[in-house]
Amino acid sequence: MATDRGDACVRFGARHVIMRLFRRIEEGVHPVLELGRALTGSTPRGLTPSFLGHLEYHKDRSIASTIGVMREYVDGECTAWQHTLDDLGRYFDRAVSLSGQATSQATPPTDHLLDAAARGCPPRVLDTVGSELHVAGTLGLRTAELHVALVSMAHEPAFAPEPFSRLYQRSLYQSMRNQVVTTFRCLREHLDRVPPDHRERALRLLASEARSLEFFDPLRRREIQAETTRYHGNLSLEGILFTGRDFVILESRGGPAWRWSDLKIKRSPLRDVASLLRSFHYAVHATLLGLGASTLARPEDLMTLMPWARWWFHWVGATFLRSYLTLAGQMTFLPQRREDLRLLLDVFCLERALQELESELVARPAWSAIPLRAILEIMETPQSQG
Repeated sequence: MATDRGDACVRFGARHVIMRLFRRIEEGVHPVLELGRALTGSTPRGLTPSFLGHLEYHKDRSIASTIGVMREYVDGECTAWQHTLDDLGRYFDRAVSLSGQATSQATPPTDHLLDAAARGCPPRVLDTVGSELHVAGTLGLRTAELHVALVSMAHEPAFAPEPFSRLYQRSLYQSMRNQVVTTFRCLREHLDRVPPDHRERALRLLASEARSLEFFDPLRRREIQAETTRYHGNLSLEGILFTGRDFVILESRGGPAWRWSDLKIKRSPLRDVASLLRSFHYAVHATLLGLGASTLARPEDLMTLMPWARWWFHWVGATFLRSYLTLAGQMTFLPQRREDLRLLLDVFCLERALQELESELVARPAWSAIPLRAILEIMETPQSQG
């Protein structure tokens, strides 16, 4: 028996199977089981691991609870996170050699990611960023395939899309404002845990709490034509396997405090898109700052390399979005008005970054520099609110 991301890998004859047992047991069908059944056979082969079976506990004849699931074992080379970190090491090596002679290439674009996605990458981006653009494009397509597969199950009530409503938008607006209040309270209480080099940035953010609350105002003023659907719920580079030729999306693991019902709620699938954009942002800044690995750059080089980090994220994010929208752009679960699409992307990315900052301040203070930078970048981009 071995482990795969904390799950048991069991061998049945010549076949290896991943068995996942749930610590939290509730009555009914676990959402991982629902998604596993739905996606097996309805997605392009290899997009997600095939669902093989499950374990149930029966309290009596009428009540059953899922206690575990089994899926095929995927022999991956590494996670998409590790693959990206390896590529980023090579990227920053190139940036160091180029920074003296081609500084203008590292000037971060000021346009919105959606505008960059519509234009496509200039040739110099293809030459400098390299293979990670292919990774981003592939992941954009795979994410779109996942979302399209889930809405193809619309004949089942648990997967049928539901239209945005004004009530839903007001609920979304209020929950995001609550997140701002919670995160800013946490930042004030743990300000001393922010890395010293980023303390000034934290103070600048604290001074903009009122503006942060206003950022979500368009959610209650506009009528957004889109749909809520079942979606992955925790999509990140760490939850995607690289097989050497392609990528396989693993099941959502939720959070330790999540209830099963949380994973069954229909929301905008753009939350998955925002989660992966945030994962790319984490990867480039974690590499640059040497978090969780050996330090890549000397402190005196950080100011030189930071524009290259922003430049990488801008074009990798734009490539991911371009690929995603090529397949999913006309689907009814996405808003067709560009300003609404941009609004939802921005608010979901900001919400995610606020959650990350709150979590990092408590668990990994050194990492709080990454979401802290992201929050300010999102809020200070003039095009953010369309």
